[in-house]
Amino acid sequence: MLNQSTQIGAVILAAGSSSRLGTPKQLVTHNGTNLLEQTIQAVRSASNGPILIVTGAHAERIEATLSSLTQKNIRIHRNTNWESGMGNSLAHGVSALLENAPHLSAILVSVCDQLHINATHIDTLLDRSTQEPDRIVASKYGDTIGPPVLFPKTYFTDLKNCSGDQGAKAILSRNLNAVVTVDFPNGEVDIDTPDDLKLLPS
Repeated sequence: MLNQSTQIGAVILAAGSSSRLGTPKQLVTHNGTNLLEQTIQAVRSASNGPILIVTGAHAERIEATLSSLTQKNIRIHRNTNWESGMGNSLAHGVSALLENAPHLSAILVSVCDQLHINATHIDTLLDRSTQEPDRIVASKYGDTIGPPVLFPKTYFTDLKNCSGDQGAKAILSRNLNAVVTVDFPNGEVDIDTPDDLKLLPS
């Protein structure tokens, strides 16, 4: 189900260097596309709101693959300070998104290497947020609460103040009483090392 609200934006984090993998994980092929495009498609299929993609390491290679997407309410923000960590990239992304869309009531934060990300799960997060608009709606896989995560406006300042490698985890940890979760089967399956590539269908 396509969520027609343009009041919910998304920040997709794609700035990491993939140092353990040895090649940009953003461009790893899965199901006929690369992991970053798969994430973008999942978010776009579930919501009409603006999407901002944060690039950093390997920016030129990654951005070259996105040239056909930038006309669809999708913007790219290159974080030249990406080495400072995921939190820094998140803060840059949220700030850049809100500069062009200050009306947003919530922001979805997603990473780009979860193999099983799909529009159905994103749509479920959005529906849960509609039911409980003041709560943080996070994905749950195993014992982990993590991305994709939907943050209401109350937490925008916290997002813009993120730093280091923590990303949004510190915000979740500080506000557990405000978090509701949606099960994300296999959400823990991501690509970090060469061995993880074996998880991809041959």
